[in-house]
Amino acid sequence: MRSPACTPWVTPASSGDLRPLPARRAVVRPCPPVLGARGRGRAGRRLRRAGLRAPGNHEYRTPGAKGYFRYWGSAARPRGTSWYGFDAGAWRLISLDSTAPHGPGSAQAVWLESELAAHPRRCVLAYWHHPRFSSGRAHGGDPSVGTFWKALYAARADVVLAGHEHNYERFAVLRPDGEPAGDGLRQFVVGTGGAGRYPFGPPVTGSEFRDAAHFGVLRLVLRPGGYDWRFVGSGGRVLDSGGGRCV
Repeated sequence: MRSPACTPWVTPASSGDLRPLPARRAVVRPCPPVLGARGRGRAGRRLRRAGLRAPGNHEYRTPGAKGYFRYWGSAARPRGTSWYGFDAGAWRLISLDSTAPHGPGSAQAVWLESELAAHPRRCVLAYWHHPRFSSGRAHGGDPSVGTFWKALYAARADVVLAGHEHNYERFAVLRPDGEPAGDGLRQFVVGTGGAGRYPFGPPVTGSEFRDAAHFGVLRLVLRPGGYDWRFVGSGGRVLDSGGGRCV
């Protein structure tokens, strides 16, 4: 069965376990396939152990996202909240909840600033559901998550992963105002997990590559000082690839 579009999730390259990565490389992949309505049995247990997730708007269609938090258990709140950070080799990875309150002065925004100050890294990746920038016609960019972008930019973070739009789009490194800059963040929008694809409108500033024709996964290799990406279609063909350096 098809899986819904959702925010990309993260797993170490050296293991499928949910533990900090002692190795030098990590792989970031999109959402796992849906394994039945309840994910029972061995397959369901493996699904619940795999990946490090971030909730999206569909989870909150149930009040308080109760179903999501009940199903995933402590994996959905490994630090007691639906936002958390962890190490992956030389990188710091940060999972955020763009459906929960996240404006200036919110608990999540205050936590993010503290998290970035407490864990300075040369390389930082953050992921959440709603994209800050998007050329998608269905939803487009969400200015409200600019709170995240400003804090990450001030901390010299590097990569942002998002979903929500059912297409794939890669951006140049951008400042919080959406203008290209060498010290900005590169955003990937990956909503290609299997739900119906959404078309693009005119490209917004900074959009470098767009694909609304294929389902697929984004594979990121995080290495000390940089990263490499490949967007791989469901047929196995690499549709977009490249690399970048941490600022």
